[in-house]
Amino acid sequence: MTQTNPNDGGHGGRIIKLVAACGVAGCVLSLISKYVPAVHPAAGPGGAVIALIGGALFGWLAESWGWAAGGSALVGGLSALIGIFVGWLLKDQPGSVLAFGTLGGFVAGAVGGLIMHAVARRRRASPTR
Repeated sequence: MTQTNPNDGGHGGRIIKLVAACGVAGCVLSLISKYVPAVHPAAGPGGAVIALIGGALFGWLAESWGWAAGGSALVGGLSALIGIFVGWLLKDQPGSVLAFGTLGGFVAGAVGGLIMHAVARRRRASPTR
């Protein structure tokens, strides 16, 4: 079991901080995508990468497989929802993308979190040099 700082807000505080950070990144991506046509085709994959990175960061800090999967999925999905919602408000994304893109964000976040949790567990288990 890893030691946690009692002042960091626990898993809930980490989720909120990562959703906020990744949500802002998704909003910036949506704004750039709206006004730079060359970026528009990369907005979907870029949002998935943001969700994956957010999930991976949470997975690195998660104390269990359940938290790694669930918390990382929340980080990825909610941050994707924020970014896609901004694109929808700008009339740059259709409403169907809200559902499918958010689902993709949940999946990307969970995948990133589980992979990074496995790496973190392996790293913590290996003897120090």
